[in-house]
Amino acid sequence: MRLERFRQFVVGKMDGEAVGPVLGRSHTAVLLSVLIFGLLASSVLYVMVRGWELRRVQADFSHRASNFAMAVDERLEVGSVILKSFVGLYGAGKGMNDEEFRAMARPFTSGQQGLGALGWAVPGPGKDARGGDLFSARDEQVVSTEPVSLRFTLRLSESSQGVPDLSGVDLSSLPGVPAVMEEAGMRGEAMASAILDLATDSGQEPVFFVFAPVYQAHGADQGRPAAYAVGLFSVADIVDSSLLNMDEVMAVSISELLPGGGRSSLLDQGSPELGRSLQVFAGVRWSRMLEHGGRSWQLAAVPTEGYLATQRTHQAEGLLATGTQFTVLLVAYLFLAVGRAARIELEVKERTAALATANRDLKKEILQRRTAERALRQGEERIRAIVTHAADGIIALDRDGRIESVNVAAEQIFALSATELQGVAISELMELADDGDLGYLVQSLQGTHVEVTARRGDGEQLTVGLAVSRLPEEEGGGCFVAVVRDMSRERELDRMKSDFVSTVSHEMRTPLSAMIFAARSLARRQRVDGKNDAASVEKFSGIIVDEGERLNKLINDVLDLSTIETGHELYRIVGVQPADIVERVSSVATTLGRRKGIDFSLKVDADVDPVHADPDRIVQVLMNLLENAIKFTPSGGRVGLTVARHNFNYVRFVVEDNGVGVSVEDKDRIFQRFEQGGDVMTTRPSGTGLGLSICREVVDSHGGSIWVESEPGEGASFSFILPVVDKRRASLRECA
Repeated sequence: MRLERFRQFVVGKMDGEAVGPVLGRSHTAVLLSVLIFGLLASSVLYVMVRGWELRRVQADFSHRASNFAMAVDERLEVGSVILKSFVGLYGAGKGMNDEEFRAMARPFTSGQQGLGALGWAVPGPGKDARGGDLFSARDEQVVSTEPVSLRFTLRLSESSQGVPDLSGVDLSSLPGVPAVMEEAGMRGEAMASAILDLATDSGQEPVFFVFAPVYQAHGADQGRPAAYAVGLFSVADIVDSSLLNMDEVMAVSISELLPGGGRSSLLDQGSPELGRSLQVFAGVRWSRMLEHGGRSWQLAAVPTEGYLATQRTHQAEGLLATGTQFTVLLVAYLFLAVGRAARIELEVKERTAALATANRDLKKEILQRRTAERALRQGEERIRAIVTHAADGIIALDRDGRIESVNVAAEQIFALSATELQGVAISELMELADDGDLGYLVQSLQGTHVEVTARRGDGEQLTVGLAVSRLPEEEGGGCFVAVVRDMSRERELDRMKSDFVSTVSHEMRTPLSAMIFAARSLARRQRVDGKNDAASVEKFSGIIVDEGERLNKLINDVLDLSTIETGHELYRIVGVQPADIVERVSSVATTLGRRKGIDFSLKVDADVDPVHADPDRIVQVLMNLLENAIKFTPSGGRVGLTVARHNFNYVRFVVEDNGVGVSVEDKDRIFQRFEQGGDVMTTRPSGTGLGLSICREVVDSHGGSIWVESEPGEGASFSFILPVVDKRRASLRECA
């Protein structure tokens, strides 16, 4: 409720009445911008101060932690220097007893933080960590898997009760120590062992050994370690002495990096729990790597809660509070300063917005109307295009049966233009039973399909199919639509099929009759005479074989045509030499020509290239052409087959004869299905009219072409071309 009252006050309307300051969008945007900018500026300053404070604490803590690390490193270095100095006393200390040896070592360890003890690792018998007796191997095997004894003094043993005396303990019983000693002897430098837990009265104390080799100066073992100076370092002592009064500042952890990539914790003082006010410093950390005696240690430190509390300031919070208060006061002042001056501007904007809304609605309505009109025009144009380009003639008729409009197909059917046909009665174009009432006649044809005789403009008559439909009254324009189809093509196809059936029936009846006659003759002679002489058997058997082959060829032609029409013809296209194809037909053509007394010649140029072809199909084409040439050439004539190059990309096959030839009107027709040249009753020999049609389909499928050159009475020359290998045209069709 309060928010709604405040919103009404801002826009200047309380309970529907214009009161109070009125703020336009621009003024409101300015006020919001000032408010957002002020808050952002305060937030940015807060983040900057907080970041500066965090960096300051991090820098101070890193400095203190670095001092701690330097102190640790210094104690390790001092211990190493002392251990190296102790190496030179090996000769003097060899003959000392334990008390003398400890008296000599005490000045070196006195006052040294972290260095708990010094000693020698010398060959000899010793005891293991449990106190059992051990026996050393030969003296020359100082550092190996054999036992190595140790004599040294412990600082802890003098200051604490319960610390075991390690004098005499064999180092080979301590894990990892023999390997470190061997590596120190080989490298000639001090090496540190892994951390070992030493049992004391107060618990386990982490320690580590540092071994410095002492070499033989003379004799056969010169250059080999005779003994080791050993330093025992206490981790806790090093850390405590290095921290001094910084234990209230940081908590320390030390871990050793193992060779395999693992990590072993040596000392961990934990991470202090920070209160909510100190969580901003949760990211303060410090770490550093130390290298000593071949070992890698990572020192890490985190600040304590007490240290962070001393570093915590509240400058950032104070700055944020001050900036926020200033921003709120500035926005309040600007809000009151704007006042009511924006009321008129708000009313103008409201009216302008209303006018803009009405304008948008009007534009949207206009756009919708234009879209609908465009869709209607496109639909009309589409229907007009469909009617115009329809294959059948479409005629619009009025109530009286007169033509109002026609499409292009109707103009072509009647050989008259649309202007010439307009207003013409449909009965003038077609032979309809006109009793004087043309409108009644058209209505009687409605919903029927009839075939009538039509008259073209040039006087030619043709058979057409006529279908009439009535248009709904509300569509206007013509009352009837007549669809006219030219039936000439259908009649021609029916005639061609009838001729084909008649021809096939005749062609099948002739060889079957001959075969039946020959078979009956053989049977009658056998029945009457009781036997058949060899000559009769050969004669009638030859008739049966010849007529059977003729019938087989007829059936094959019909099957080939059916395969081609269904598109299932398969071609095995390969590269083949034209001479190999010609060789397969030459002997057959020679035999057929010899039977009829026709001379057959063959010529193949030597430079022809291989062609891409199905050899069996090309042999079929050549045999069809050669058989036709022999069939249409009288006895004593000649037939020739020539193969030569053609335009470098093709090979040309030519079959020519000096027979009856082909007339001009038959040159294109003979390549159609069911068609033959010449007069059916006189000059045309027997056949189905499929051979040349099959030849054209085969050659076209190979990417070639076939044609005929002829003059009537002077013979004919049938030619076809095939593409050579690797030079086929893109139109080549291969079926696989």
